[in-house]
Amino acid sequence: MFIVHDERILMVRHRIIGQYDLWVPPGGGVQGLETLEEAARREVLEETGIRAEAERLMYIEEFMLAGNRECKFWFLGRFIDGTLNTSAPEAQNEHIVEAAWLHRNELLEREVFPRFLPEKFWQDLEVNVIAPQYCGFRKNETIATDLA
Repeated sequence: MFIVHDERILMVRHRIIGQYDLWVPPGGGVQGLETLEEAARREVLEETGIRAEAERLMYIEEFMLAGNRECKFWFLGRFIDGTLNTSAPEAQNEHIVEAAWLHRNELLEREVFPRFLPEKFWQDLEVNVIAPQYCGFRKNETIATDLA
C-alpha cells in the first residue's frame, strides 16, 4: 500500500546480504477470507507497526513468482497512527530490516520497487488519477522484483 504522510511515503527495506537490498511499499498476500483492503491494512501493520486505511485502488500489476502468475493490487492509503517497528515475526520472516518515511527524492538514491514509484506514482498523485491503472505483466526479472 502506498501511504503518503507529510510528503513522505512509507517504505520497507528487504535485505539479504549478497542477494538483494531493496525498498518497497509494505504489502503482501491475502489470508483466508480477507478483502484486499483488510489484507493491505494487516500487511502494513505487520511490516511497519503503522495503522493505515486503504482508500482507493491505484494500480494492478501482474508478475511471475516462483513459477506462479500473481496479481498485485496497489492501494493508496491513509496514515492513521503508529510508530515504525519492524520487529514483528512476519516482518522478520520477509527479511525486512528497516521501515522509513522517505521523501520522493530519497527514492532516487535507492533500489526501489515497483519501478514506477520514484516518478510515475508522484505524477499520478499530483494530477489525482482516479481510475486504477493496469501496469502490465512483468516476467523474467530478479527475485528483487518479485518482492515488490
